[in-house]
Amino acid sequence: CDHTLHGSTGDMTVYKALTKTAREDDAVLWRRGGMRCIKALHASVVHRATANLLRPPPTMQWDMESHRGTGISMDKISFWNDLMQQPTRRRKYRVPMPLASSLYRRVADRFLNLVPAHLQKVHFVLEWPEEECLHGVYIDAVSACQGEAEMLLAAFSAVELIAIDDAADPVHIRLRVLPDNKAEPEYLPITEWH
Repeated sequence: CDHTLHGSTGDMTVYKALTKTAREDDAVLWRRGGMRCIKALHASVVHRATANLLRPPPTMQWDMESHRGTGISMDKISFWNDLMQQPTRRRKYRVPMPLASSLYRRVADRFLNLVPAHLQKVHFVLEWPEEECLHGVYIDAVSACQGEAEMLLAAFSAVELIAIDDAADPVHIRLRVLPDNKAEPEYLPITEWH
């Protein structure tokens, strides 16, 4: 759920524009406002100075996992396959765009049903840290699409690949969300798709 650029008939959502800018590392778009948008988004997502855990309310049953359904160019799945071949300690990477997921598998399934035929359907499962995650928040209360039970990771968040099953339909990728981006090297690999 996102607001559309160029009015109600526009074909580019704000979120899609930020994702495209990050994926293509478009310096012109970053300078023309993309970086300001990311910084504004980070102001509400990254919470190092607060003592509050920005987690789902205690009344919700949460198994510390969230789900993302998406479409990825088939030739880009190799990023995760190649990473899985690395030693366990070297399977960390950064996600260059803000990354939304849902506590509900059914929300991810709804997005998977919208994936165009030329893209590979991928179901991501994100395992959240039991301790505080300093760069991810539960945003359902302020989301334009309330009811999706949405978790949001800041752009350039660090995650760790746990498993990939590229024979499954959809492809299944399990990630561990790392609790603090600053504790991870800046030189981690970056994926173009998520």
